[in-house]
Amino acid sequence: MFLLELITGKSARCFQAEGKGQPLVNWATPLLKNGSLSELMDHRLTDTSDMEVVNHMANAALCCLKSVKGRRLSMSEVLAVVRGDELALSKYGFSE
Repeated sequence: MFLLELITGKSARCFQAEGKGQPLVNWATPLLKNGSLSELMDHRLTDTSDMEVVNHMANAALCCLKSVKGRRLSMSEVLAVVRGDELALSKYGFSE
């Protein structure tokens, strides 16, 4: 959830109250799966020169959201995906 809040610039607690009609996770998950990062991103991030990092953050968020209840990613695994570690990216189905 924290990664989604960083990427979107929206608080999960306030998202539904802002009139979106659904929780932040429900709105963001299809966009993450489709790779529609530009629709998801906070406009303040579009000026960043390091879109690769934002993409890795989105990959890590997607990994966390689709993880099986009994097997959640550790913080080390999440950080490896965010950092763009090739082994972590390939382990979770993301290619560089």
